Amino acid sequence: MIFKKTLVVTSAVALLSLTATINVKANEVTSSKQEQVASETGNQNTVKVETKDEIEAKLKVAEEKGEVSIASEKDLETLINLEEGVQEDLSNFMDNKPLEADKPSRAVRARYGSWSWRDGVIALTDGGSGIQVPVLGLEWSSWHAAIVAPQWLYAVVEAGPGNGVFVTYSSATTNKFERRYPNNQVWQVAPRTTSVSQDLEAGRWAGRQVGKPYNNDFAGDIRRTDKFYCSQLVWAAYYYSCGFDLDLTRYNTFGTWRIHPKEIYDADTALIYRKK
Repeated sequence: MIFKKTLVVTSAVALLSLTATINVKANEVTSSKQEQVASETGNQNTVKVETKDEIEAKLKVAEEKGEVSIASEKDLETLINLEEGVQEDLSNFMDNKPLEADKPSRAVRARYGSWSWRDGVIALTDGGSGIQVPVLGLEWSSWHAAIVAPQWLYAVVEAGPGNGVFVTYSSATTNKFERRYPNNQVWQVAPRTTSVSQDLEAGRWAGRQVGKPYNNDFAGDIRRTDKFYCSQLVWAAYYYSCGFDLDLTRYNTFGTWRIHPKEIYDADTALIYRKK
Protein backbone atom coordinates (compact mmCIF):
# COMPACT_ATOMS: atom_id res chain seq x y z
CA MET A 1 0.00 0.00 0.00
CA ILE A 2 1.51 3.32 -1.02
CA PHE A 3 0.28 6.34 0.88
CA LYS A 4 0.34 9.65 -1.00
CA LYS A 5 -1.81 12.22 0.74
CA THR A 6 -1.22 15.96 0.44
CA LEU A 7 -1.29 18.01 3.62
CA VAL A 8 -3.68 20.89 4.02
CA VAL A 9 -2.92 23.62 6.53
CA THR A 10 -4.42 26.98 7.48
CA SER A 11 -1.47 29.37 7.62
CA ALA A 12 2.20 29.46 8.51
CA VAL A 13 1.44 31.34 11.72
CA ALA A 14 -1.26 28.91 12.82
CA LEU A 15 0.89 25.95 11.81
CA LEU A 16 3.91 27.12 13.80
CA SER A 17 1.69 27.95 16.78
CA LEU A 18 0.16 24.50 16.71
CA THR A 19 3.29 22.48 16.06
CA ALA A 20 5.10 24.31 18.85
CA THR A 21 2.62 22.99 21.39
CA ILE A 22 1.58 19.52 20.23
CA ASN A 23 2.80 16.51 22.14
CA VAL A 24 4.59 14.22 19.73
CA LYS A 25 4.44 10.97 21.63
CA ALA A 26 5.92 8.76 18.92
CA ASN A 27 8.73 11.19 18.26
CA GLU A 28 9.92 11.33 21.84
CA VAL A 29 11.70 8.12 20.95
CA THR A 30 15.42 8.77 21.27
CA SER A 31 18.12 7.49 18.95
CA SER A 32 19.06 4.92 21.59
CA LYS A 33 15.45 3.68 21.61
CA GLN A 34 15.57 3.39 17.81
CA GLU A 35 18.70 1.26 18.10
CA GLN A 36 17.03 -0.88 20.75
CA VAL A 37 13.91 -1.52 18.65
CA ALA A 38 15.98 -2.21 15.53
CA SER A 39 18.12 -4.62 17.52
CA GLU A 40 15.04 -6.41 18.88
CA THR A 41 13.56 -6.83 15.41
CA GLY A 42 16.87 -8.09 14.10
CA ASN A 43 16.78 -5.67 11.20
CA GLN A 44 18.58 -2.32 11.35
CA ASN A 45 16.63 -1.10 8.31
CA THR A 46 13.08 -1.79 9.49
CA VAL A 47 12.61 1.04 11.97
CA LYS A 48 12.37 4.70 11.11
CA VAL A 49 11.14 7.08 13.80
CA GLU A 50 11.34 10.78 13.03
CA THR A 51 12.04 13.48 15.59
CA LYS A 52 9.53 16.19 16.44
CA ASP A 53 11.75 18.77 14.68
CA GLU A 54 11.80 16.64 11.51
CA ILE A 55 8.01 16.36 11.53
CA GLU A 56 7.58 20.10 12.06
CA ALA A 57 10.07 20.90 9.27
CA LYS A 58 8.15 18.71 6.80
CA LEU A 59 4.86 20.29 7.82
CA LYS A 60 6.35 23.74 7.14
CA VAL A 61 7.55 22.65 3.69
CA ALA A 62 4.09 21.28 2.87
CA GLU A 63 2.50 24.55 3.98
CA GLU A 64 4.91 26.62 1.90
CA LYS A 65 3.95 24.58 -1.17
CA GLY A 66 0.36 25.69 -0.64
CA GLU A 67 -0.99 22.15 -0.48
CA VAL A 68 -4.44 23.24 0.54
CA SER A 69 -5.78 23.44 4.07
CA ILE A 70 -7.78 21.33 6.44
CA ALA A 71 -10.68 22.89 8.25
CA SER A 72 -9.09 23.70 11.59
CA GLU A 73 -6.05 23.43 13.80
CA LYS A 74 -7.88 20.76 15.78
CA ASP A 75 -8.22 18.65 12.63
CA LEU A 76 -4.53 19.13 11.87
CA GLU A 77 -3.58 18.06 15.38
CA THR A 78 -5.78 14.97 15.07
CA LEU A 79 -4.12 14.00 11.80
CA ILE A 80 -0.65 14.57 13.25
CA ASN A 81 -1.52 12.41 16.24
CA LEU A 82 -2.76 9.73 13.84
CA GLU A 83 0.58 9.74 12.03
CA GLU A 84 2.46 9.60 15.33
CA GLY A 85 0.39 6.59 16.38
CA VAL A 86 1.14 4.73 13.17
CA GLN A 87 4.87 5.45 13.45
CA GLU A 88 4.92 4.24 17.05
CA ASP A 89 2.83 1.20 16.17
CA LEU A 90 5.17 0.17 13.36
CA SER A 91 8.39 0.96 15.22
CA ASN A 92 7.29 -1.10 18.22
CA PHE A 93 6.07 -3.99 16.08
CA MET A 94 7.47 -7.35 17.16
CA ASP A 95 6.93 -10.51 15.13
CA ASN A 96 5.57 -12.55 18.04
CA LYS A 97 2.32 -13.79 16.52
CA PRO A 98 2.29 -17.60 16.90
CA LEU A 99 2.40 -19.70 13.75
CA GLU A 100 -0.66 -21.90 13.24
CA ALA A 101 -1.79 -24.52 10.74
CA ASP A 102 -4.01 -23.37 7.89
CA LYS A 103 -7.66 -24.44 7.83
CA PRO A 104 -8.30 -27.94 6.46
CA SER A 105 -9.59 -27.89 2.91
CA ARG A 106 -10.57 -30.55 0.39
CA ALA A 107 -8.86 -28.57 -2.35
CA VAL A 108 -5.66 -27.69 -0.49
CA ARG A 109 -4.24 -29.76 2.33
CA ALA A 110 -3.89 -27.81 5.61
CA ARG A 111 -0.36 -26.49 5.92
CA TYR A 112 1.87 -25.51 8.81
CA GLY A 113 4.41 -22.79 8.20
CA SER A 114 4.35 -23.14 4.40
CA TRP A 115 2.95 -20.78 1.79
CA SER A 116 -0.69 -21.63 1.06
CA TRP A 117 -2.49 -21.15 -2.24
CA ARG A 118 -5.86 -21.70 -0.57
CA ASP A 119 -8.36 -19.17 -1.92
CA GLY A 120 -8.98 -16.21 0.33
CA VAL A 121 -5.69 -16.44 2.24
CA ILE A 122 -4.20 -12.97 2.75
CA ALA A 123 -0.58 -12.14 1.92
CA LEU A 124 1.16 -9.29 3.79
CA THR A 125 4.60 -7.73 3.67
CA ASP A 126 6.31 -4.94 5.56
CA GLY A 127 8.20 -4.13 2.37
CA GLY A 128 5.39 -2.46 0.51
CA SER A 129 6.87 -0.72 -2.49
CA GLY A 130 10.20 -0.36 -0.74
CA ILE A 131 9.64 3.41 -0.64
CA GLN A 132 9.23 5.79 2.26
CA VAL A 133 5.75 7.18 1.72
CA PRO A 134 4.58 10.75 2.38
CA VAL A 135 1.43 11.04 4.48
CA LEU A 136 0.64 14.50 5.76
CA GLY A 137 4.01 15.53 4.32
CA LEU A 138 5.75 12.97 6.56
CA GLU A 139 7.58 9.71 5.97
CA TRP A 140 5.55 6.56 6.61
CA SER A 141 6.95 3.11 6.02
CA SER A 142 4.72 1.22 3.65
CA TRP A 143 3.19 -2.21 4.05
CA HIS A 144 1.33 -4.11 1.35
CA ALA A 145 -1.53 -6.65 1.20
CA ALA A 146 -2.88 -9.09 -1.39
CA ILE A 147 -5.34 -12.00 -1.45
CA VAL A 148 -5.35 -15.41 -3.15
CA ALA A 149 -8.18 -15.55 -5.71
CA PRO A 150 -9.89 -18.63 -7.23
CA GLN A 151 -10.22 -17.23 -10.75
CA TRP A 152 -6.58 -18.12 -11.46
CA LEU A 153 -4.21 -20.87 -10.37
CA TYR A 154 -1.32 -19.78 -8.12
CA ALA A 155 -2.27 -16.10 -8.16
CA VAL A 156 -2.96 -13.21 -5.83
CA VAL A 157 -5.05 -10.12 -6.51
CA GLU A 158 -3.66 -6.80 -5.29
CA ALA A 159 -3.98 -3.06 -5.81
CA GLY A 160 -1.07 -0.78 -6.64
CA PRO A 161 -0.41 2.68 -8.11
CA GLY A 162 -0.10 2.65 -11.85
CA ASN A 163 -1.77 -0.75 -12.02
CA GLY A 164 -5.05 -0.41 -10.17
CA VAL A 165 -6.38 -3.83 -9.18
CA PHE A 166 -4.30 -6.50 -10.91
CA VAL A 167 -3.23 -10.15 -10.75
CA THR A 168 0.22 -11.46 -9.89
CA TYR A 169 0.68 -14.91 -11.40
CA SER A 170 3.01 -17.48 -9.85
CA SER A 171 3.46 -21.23 -10.22
CA ALA A 172 3.70 -24.27 -7.99
CA THR A 173 7.46 -23.73 -7.77
CA THR A 174 7.87 -19.94 -8.14
CA ASN A 175 6.17 -17.45 -5.83
CA LYS A 176 6.47 -14.15 -7.66
CA PHE A 177 4.70 -12.15 -4.93
CA GLU A 178 7.26 -13.20 -2.33
CA ARG A 179 10.18 -12.78 -4.74
CA ARG A 180 9.38 -9.08 -5.02
CA TYR A 181 10.41 -8.63 -1.37
CA PRO A 182 13.71 -10.47 -0.92
CA ASN A 183 14.84 -8.25 1.96
CA ASN A 184 11.53 -7.90 3.78
CA GLN A 185 9.24 -10.01 5.88
CA VAL A 186 6.30 -11.72 4.16
CA TRP A 187 3.40 -13.37 5.99
CA GLN A 188 0.13 -15.10 5.22
CA VAL A 189 -2.86 -14.81 7.53
CA ALA A 190 -6.40 -16.20 7.50
CA PRO A 191 -9.46 -14.97 9.43
CA ARG A 192 -10.19 -17.27 12.38
CA THR A 193 -13.99 -17.23 12.36
CA THR A 194 -14.72 -17.65 8.65
CA SER A 195 -15.20 -20.95 6.86
CA VAL A 196 -13.12 -22.24 3.96
CA SER A 197 -16.05 -21.50 1.61
CA GLN A 198 -16.35 -17.93 2.95
CA ASP A 199 -12.64 -17.40 2.40
CA LEU A 200 -13.03 -18.63 -1.17
CA GLU A 201 -15.88 -16.18 -1.77
CA ALA A 202 -13.76 -13.34 -0.41
CA GLY A 203 -11.01 -14.25 -2.87
CA ARG A 204 -13.58 -14.48 -5.66
CA TRP A 205 -14.97 -11.04 -4.75
CA ALA A 206 -11.47 -9.53 -4.94
CA GLY A 207 -10.89 -11.21 -8.32
CA ARG A 208 -13.98 -9.53 -9.72
CA GLN A 209 -12.45 -6.10 -9.03
CA VAL A 210 -9.50 -6.60 -11.39
CA GLY A 211 -9.19 -3.65 -13.74
CA LYS A 212 -10.61 -1.06 -11.33
CA PRO A 213 -8.41 1.99 -10.67
CA TYR A 214 -6.09 2.61 -7.73
CA ASN A 215 -7.39 4.63 -4.79
CA ASN A 216 -4.83 7.09 -3.46
CA ASP A 217 -7.26 8.73 -1.04
CA PHE A 218 -5.99 7.00 2.09
CA ALA A 219 -7.93 9.32 4.37
CA GLY A 220 -11.13 8.55 2.48
CA ASP A 221 -13.79 6.02 3.42
CA ILE A 222 -12.80 2.40 2.69
CA ARG A 223 -16.42 1.42 2.00
CA ARG A 224 -16.26 2.75 -1.55
CA THR A 225 -15.99 0.05 -4.23
CA ASP A 226 -15.17 2.02 -7.39
CA LYS A 227 -11.41 2.04 -6.68
CA PHE A 228 -9.07 0.46 -4.14
CA TYR A 229 -5.74 0.64 -2.36
CA CYS A 230 -4.22 -2.66 -1.25
CA SER A 231 -5.55 -3.16 2.29
CA GLN A 232 -8.88 -1.59 1.34
CA LEU A 233 -9.30 -4.26 -1.36
CA VAL A 234 -8.61 -7.11 1.09
CA TRP A 235 -10.89 -5.57 3.71
CA ALA A 236 -13.71 -5.08 1.18
CA ALA A 237 -13.36 -8.63 -0.14
CA TYR A 238 -14.21 -10.06 3.27
CA TYR A 239 -16.61 -7.35 4.37
CA TYR A 240 -18.80 -7.48 1.27
CA SER A 241 -18.66 -11.24 0.67
CA CYS A 242 -19.35 -12.52 4.19
CA GLY A 243 -19.49 -9.58 6.60
CA PHE A 244 -16.14 -10.25 8.28
CA ASP A 245 -14.58 -6.93 9.34
CA LEU A 246 -10.77 -6.73 9.36
CA ASP A 247 -10.77 -3.04 10.36
CA LEU A 248 -9.59 -2.44 13.94
CA THR A 249 -10.61 1.27 13.69
CA ARG A 250 -7.09 2.06 14.93
CA TYR A 251 -6.42 4.66 12.26
CA ASN A 252 -9.96 5.90 11.68
CA THR A 253 -10.42 9.67 11.88
CA PHE A 254 -13.36 12.09 11.60
CA GLY A 255 -15.79 9.16 11.37
CA THR A 256 -14.00 7.83 8.28
CA TRP A 257 -13.13 4.15 7.95
CA ARG A 258 -9.53 3.60 6.84
CA ILE A 259 -7.30 0.56 7.12
CA HIS A 260 -3.54 -0.05 7.23
CA PRO A 261 -2.23 -3.51 6.19
CA LYS A 262 -0.86 -4.01 9.71
CA GLU A 263 -4.43 -3.96 11.03
CA ILE A 264 -5.09 -7.10 9.00
CA TYR A 265 -2.11 -8.77 10.69
CA ASP A 266 -3.30 -7.67 14.14
CA ALA A 267 -6.99 -8.47 13.56
CA ASP A 268 -8.64 -11.78 14.45
CA THR A 269 -6.45 -13.65 11.98
CA ALA A 270 -4.24 -16.72 12.29
CA LEU A 271 -0.65 -16.48 11.09
CA ILE A 272 -0.15 -19.48 8.81
CA TYR A 273 3.11 -18.52 7.08
CA ARG A 274 6.17 -16.46 7.97
CA LYS A 275 8.97 -16.13 5.44
CA LYS A 276 11.74 -15.69 8.01
